[in-house]
Amino acid sequence: MACVLGIAFLLSGWLKGVDVYGCGLRTAAIADAFGLGVPAGLAQAACVAVSSFELLLGLCLVCRLRVRVVSVVTLLLMAGFTALTAAMAVLPEGAIETCGCFGELVSLPPLPTFLKNVVLLALAAWNCRMAWRARLCVGKGGTRRLALCAAFALAVPLSSWLFLPAVDFLPYNRGTSIADNTAGMVMGKEASDGTLSVVDADSVLSCRGYTMVIVANGERTERTASMFAALSDRCRKDGVPVVSVSSGGNAPVDASHYLMDRTELRQLLRADNGAVLLRGGRVIGKWNTLTMPLASAKSITASAAVQTMILPLFLLGHVAFALVLIRAGRRRPEKNA
Repeated sequence: MACVLGIAFLLSGWLKGVDVYGCGLRTAAIADAFGLGVPAGLAQAACVAVSSFELLLGLCLVCRLRVRVVSVVTLLLMAGFTALTAAMAVLPEGAIETCGCFGELVSLPPLPTFLKNVVLLALAAWNCRMAWRARLCVGKGGTRRLALCAAFALAVPLSSWLFLPAVDFLPYNRGTSIADNTAGMVMGKEASDGTLSVVDADSVLSCRGYTMVIVANGERTERTASMFAALSDRCRKDGVPVVSVSSGGNAPVDASHYLMDRTELRQLLRADNGAVLLRGGRVIGKWNTLTMPLASAKSITASAAVQTMILPLFLLGHVAFALVLIRAGRRRPEKNA
């Protein structure tokens, strides 16, 4: 029973954690549906906290750490989630398309989400009952493994927040070809007289060699503008063509500027502002405003080489965590509390 709950929490927390930006958009949309205005930064911070907590609970359930305490916390959390999804289910149709419980991998409408949570709530209640009826050793064992689980649970969403999703379930993940996904992409070019003409996205983004795409899909501060300028200057020094795309407004840099749908831009880059590096029409690098200075501080080819290491390092971190956790569990038998 605990393993089933643990796997559900691990899946939910991990899928939220690998796409903090998308989770933040879902959180803000749910808050808006209830008439609560939540800033984007606060929504993303809340997603980091929720994802980390779910991952930690899932690991504790699977590893049988702090069994009684965790069973109570799991029951209370599922009661809260069930109440929230019940409120979402009675909202007018279309107010909330999906809760985002499992990120972009699975989109569940509010009513199926509520029914799913009812089942998990029943499992949590049964698990709590069994945990408190069982004869368990009383003590504070498992401190080492608990600390490892907490560190891992926090590292997953923070890495996504800083370096963008290493695992992306949307069309434009690192390594994918733009040409394979431009069928539904619409780009526009605004003339000096204000008229808008449709441009073939494949001809703009699938050029040979490197192309740096500067994405301006959110509010542009002075800091953002200076980072765009620094990155553009670095590209010019390295002989890399620069194009900019936005959902409206003026061009962020002195380069060929195109207009795109806001939703399409959010699929291209999981951040409001940032940059995407293409090589032969294939996505090889992505940066948000938190890490964009890293791209402009070194040559574009060096930056691209670093970007290719993000997914292997992300997966290697998971394997290293699992091995260390297993070894820590073998050193000394854990006592449940």
